[in-house]
Amino acid sequence: MIHAQNFGYQQVIAPVANSGSTTAEEIDTNGYDYLTVVVGFGNVASAVTALKLTESDTSGSGFADVAAATIANAACLDIAGAATVLPSSSDDDRLVIFEVD
Repeated sequence: MIHAQNFGYQQVIAPVANSGSTTAEEIDTNGYDYLTVVVGFGNVASAVTALKLTESDTSGSGFADVAAATIANAACLDIAGAATVLPSSSDDDRLVIFEVD
């Protein structure tokens, strides 16, 4: 099966100039086999200190961090096992991608 043949896009955060905290909308993944979350950064005013996905079985409440999809204040490992870090103030126009099975 080629998964790219049956997919859709959903924008959850519109591009904005923001140097504070941003929270995305919920994505209902009921019936999904895979999820790819692409986080795009434009002009990074100051270093990003945390980036994470959360999950819940109930819409609107009970969210918990997805441990394998949390990057906070330090390096984490990418798919190849190499260290990757959060964008700093010199990392404009960078993408961070989460692949969720």
